[in-house]
Amino acid sequence: MEIKSAKKEENFLRTPIDLVFDDEPFDVFNSNNFTPTTIAPTPANALELWENGIDCSGSVAIAVLAILIKNPEWLVNIKNTTGLQDALNCVTPSDPNYPQYLQMLGILADRNGCTDEALSLLRKSYDLQTKRLDLNHPEIIQITESLVKILEKTGNFEEAKKLMSTLVFERLIRQQLSNIDLRKKALQYFLEGEYEVAIKIYMYLVKKKFDLASTHCHLARVYLMKDCENDVDYHIKEAWLYRNGSNPYVLPRIFFLRLVFRMLEGEEYYMDHLKKIQQTLSESRRPFEEWTMHPVVEKLSPRLTSEQIILLTVLIEAFGSKYKYKKLKKTSFWQKAISGDDLKGTNFKGVGFKGHNIKDFFNKFLSNLYDILNV
Repeated sequence: MEIKSAKKEENFLRTPIDLVFDDEPFDVFNSNNFTPTTIAPTPANALELWENGIDCSGSVAIAVLAILIKNPEWLVNIKNTTGLQDALNCVTPSDPNYPQYLQMLGILADRNGCTDEALSLLRKSYDLQTKRLDLNHPEIIQITESLVKILEKTGNFEEAKKLMSTLVFERLIRQQLSNIDLRKKALQYFLEGEYEVAIKIYMYLVKKKFDLASTHCHLARVYLMKDCENDVDYHIKEAWLYRNGSNPYVLPRIFFLRLVFRMLEGEEYYMDHLKKIQQTLSESRRPFEEWTMHPVVEKLSPRLTSEQIILLTVLIEAFGSKYKYKKLKKTSFWQKAISGDDLKGTNFKGVGFKGHNIKDFFNKFLSNLYDILNV
């Protein structure tokens, strides 16, 4: 960088200072042609002028921000942050670099302990950048990571989780996995409690029209874990609409989800759904496939009776094995359920839910159930 003076050196501070970056006049920073990623500023004099308080004008503030955008590792060297926001007075929101200026100011505000100001600046930057760039663009990844840190620091954990789920999802999509592998990933995130990521993957599969009835069942399962019953109802109905041509094991799952939904609505008689489940398991070809639903029943247990918990649990087991289903049909518990008899006060081979520790109940009940159905 060179400094051009119109007169002698002693008049340095009284003469206009024209900063030169890579042999280009400084006013290039104020033009629409400047993008920090395509020009490499020579920062020495601009930072020196700013840090020493020689020139803290908006123009130099823009230069400093541009340098930091290009070299974010230099943020730690900036001590004088007062007045940097004046840079925003020299540009308009239509400036292509405006979102990155906001981002740098947000990071500096956070470093100075001004978390509310930082959150406001980073939110604005994120909104502007996501309007012009793909979600998997490196700049979006960078602003998302910065925003997530501030959101967590300010207690906005749900918003932070949603943003992180978007980031994780976009990185996953870039791996170009097959639809089946994506569905496996969705199950993995579901089991880890990362429901937002799982939802994004399943919705992506819906958009690609992959195994629609089954995918909508998976979405209903995730929304049950989130207590979003309107979404559960919607995806059950969508699964029913796309049932034709689906795998044989999908139809029993749809009836099962309807059964759960009816239980949550407080209905006590659901013999019709049980009969439909029995019919599809008995008459369809190869309707048996393991289905990870025990976490859902455990999550919903405070809203269910002990008899409902037992009924749902034995059905989940029966879905995965024709042998277990045949054993279940012979039990008095199932015969009573399918006949529409009142199940209150009954249990399954002496195992009942006491309502105190659901994990203990499941461990005891499932152990007993495996013994019964595998005899």
